[in-house]
Amino acid sequence: MSMILKNAKTIVKGIIAVLLILCLIDADYGFYQAMRTLISFGFAFLTYRYYQTGDKTNAIIYFCLLIVFQPLLKIGLGRGIWIVADIAVAVFLVYQIFKEVHTKNTTIAKGIEASTKEPPSTVKKQGNLRINFPDKVKH
Repeated sequence: MSMILKNAKTIVKGIIAVLLILCLIDADYGFYQAMRTLISFGFAFLTYRYYQTGDKTNAIIYFCLLIVFQPLLKIGLGRGIWIVADIAVAVFLVYQIFKEVHTKNTTIAKGIEASTKEPPSTVKKQGNLRINFPDKVKH
């Protein structure tokens, strides 16, 4: 599996966060419709991927965000509330990105630490002498 597919959820979250920040600029209605369409595709992808991996909580969260940002049935919240919603969701996505990256780095560090340790059953110390016993002895 390529590196892009392994990190697809993180990449999509970053793209959506940038699109939400772009929605803060003053533009015409067509721009916002295009942004909502792209954001909806991103949330649909995230919903599917989380559901596929069995993470039902995140699947429900992203499905709800998909409903809020979908472009077909407009939710009339007013410009001020949409600005707050855009910022709040962008902050949430950035938080999730940092949380995922931190979790991956911690897992990698634990894996490196575990691979450098010798199993305690194969090492015996006698005074200053350290003797390594192999798991299997060839005769």
